[in-house]
Amino acid sequence: MKVFKSYFFLTRSFFAIKRSLLFPYAQTNIVRNDAKNLKHIILIPFYNEPYSIVEMAVKAFENNDYPHKENIVVVLCAE
Repeated sequence: MKVFKSYFFLTRSFFAIKRSLLFPYAQTNIVRNDAKNLKHIILIPFYNEPYSIVEMAVKAFENNDYPHKENIVVVLCAE
């Protein structure tokens, strides 16, 4: 009985996730109008990382195509 119950909820959750992926969230007013007000703070912890790895991570954020780049703050965290 326990296996059937787990399988039932697993299947139900799977289809709920599949259904939510079909919703066009990018076209909603919340995303279109309010995304410019969201602040993103990206923490990059590094300890004994070579400079090239840290540079690659920072350049990846620099070269992204997110339309509101002025809302992104990248913080390098040395231990």
